[in-house]
Amino acid sequence: MIAPPAAVLTVADVTIDYVGNIENAATILKLLYAGEKRLVFCDSRARTEKLSALLRADGVPTFVSHSSLIIEERRDAERAFREGRDCVIVATSTLELGIDVGDLDRVIQIDAPATVASFLQRLGRTGRRSGTKRNCLFLATSPESLLQAAALVELWRDGYVEPIKPPDLPYHLFAQQLLALLLQRGAVPENRLMLELAGLIEWACLSETACYGIIRHMLEARLLASDSGALVVGDEAERLYGAKHYMNLLSIFDSPPLFTVYWGPKDIGSVHPISFRRVGNCGPVILSLAGRSWRVGHVDWKHQTAHVTLGDHPKPAIEGHFKTGQ
Repeated sequence: MIAPPAAVLTVADVTIDYVGNIENAATILKLLYAGEKRLVFCDSRARTEKLSALLRADGVPTFVSHSSLIIEERRDAERAFREGRDCVIVATSTLELGIDVGDLDRVIQIDAPATVASFLQRLGRTGRRSGTKRNCLFLATSPESLLQAAALVELWRDGYVEPIKPPDLPYHLFAQQLLALLLQRGAVPENRLMLELAGLIEWACLSETACYGIIRHMLEARLLASDSGALVVGDEAERLYGAKHYMNLLSIFDSPPLFTVYWGPKDIGSVHPISFRRVGNCGPVILSLAGRSWRVGHVDWKHQTAHVTLGDHPKPAIEGHFKTGQ
């Protein structure tokens, strides 16, 4: 057997508390469950950094995990937490699945995740040892998040989980790959076009009849043009997508520029350039990353890098700004 039989599930201990703000959440985390290993979920990277900085400033052994940190930094934090006892790791959904951080005592959720399924994944990180039960403490920082947490728990108690919806057939990807192929080749004979895209059609289980219909539509809309038996990019496609060398067509998504942050030669993660804004004339810019405060030194705007030194501020004046998510 790969794993021993699962223990009989006991009733989970789920509690919701209203704390009003992230500072009060940090105070409660310091006072509650001393001597235990606590995994705290936040649903934004910026809030993860702020909470971890507050806990460290209060003397709580705290580690951080989110996707703006380099993989080595995350692994170091996860290993240290796994080997520790009286400590906290603050994370986004990067620790929701799979990653082994040892035997957890408590899961704490700041506000509420978006789905019952996500809550179940987080709840399931606890109660894995014999004699323990699954548990989760919600700490709501706003009236809205309090209601969301209560609704989520009510749905869970009623046995509801969001249905799994299979992804739609990606015919939009066929159109995008068709234009990308024509940009790469310049022109493709009409009788070879479907052969060139056969791999995509087979992999995505697309209907050839529907694909031919898409080609006809793109010809009518002047996204494609026919020239002596070959297809080329049409003038309407050039108008819609030609800016910045067809970046909007060739990129899967647009993302804001992120600056790589270096502490000496060590890459510690990345932040949005808004993190370098100065508030009034209050001295150096301080940002929070990897649960620590950093004093920003040189910012290289051309190469999108920033060099920092450890800050002497117990709590960050400016927290790192990240996109909401992992």
